[in-house]
Amino acid sequence: MKHKKPRWRTFKQAQHFVYSLELRNKKEWREYSKSGKKPKDIPCCPEKIYEEYKNMKDWLGNKNKFRTFEKARKFIRNQNLKNLKDWNRYRQTKEKPNNIPKCPEQIYLGIGWKGFVDWLGCEPFFCTRKSFLEAREYVRSLNLKSTKDWLEYRKSGKRPKDIPSNPGTVYKEWKGYPDWMGYQYKPANSLDNPQHKW
Repeated sequence: MKHKKPRWRTFKQAQHFVYSLELRNKKEWREYSKSGKKPKDIPCCPEKIYEEYKNMKDWLGNKNKFRTFEKARKFIRNQNLKNLKDWNRYRQTKEKPNNIPKCPEQIYLGIGWKGFVDWLGCEPFFCTRKSFLEAREYVRSLNLKSTKDWLEYRKSGKRPKDIPSNPGTVYKEWKGYPDWMGYQYKPANSLDNPQHKW
């Protein structure tokens, strides 16, 4: 039975992965290759696989070496990016250091990568929705006067996808619908305006 030929990463992807290991010499590369930690799609003998291969010094690192996964993730989490849209915008700017990869899912695959929720340091709901303050500001601009108004609005089809239909189960900052919509709650027996019922 013939063994399938390994499908290697591209030279650039493989080399960037190796950069992140911060190995210092050929000896450390050999030890790592035998450790069982090396992904199967990274060759132990790159000189036999890649035409672009120059030498071990170039293979292990140069001026474009990326930070380790832990250091890169810590830096990105400090940028307070809330979702993939924020990340895609940020990675194209000059604010992103050159040693932070634009495609971390390729560079850190097999050495810590767990997805963009983990990379950005946000909770799943927050990675697909506006922040609480942004969402609340938007909802308040609608001038809804009661929970009944909110329930009708969220069924109308006009609600943006990044505004949750059940904000009380999503946001830690949740303080109730009066705060969410920006109106003052008044009891049903209030002489002032008895229309706000829960």
